[in-house]
Amino acid sequence: MWIVNPTIHRVIAHTAEKRARIDSADDALDGGDVLPGFLLALTDLFA
Repeated sequence: MWIVNPTIHRVIAHTAEKRARIDSADDALDGGDVLPGFLLALTDLFA
């Protein structure tokens, strides 16, 4: 599950292992095991 906060350009990614990962605008969001091969640069998301 991804929680996107467009105001501060942050994404919190909750994984199947119940870990949270915080990505900043310089990172890329990947689909992990759910969407293999999916990769989205957060600069594109927040453009």
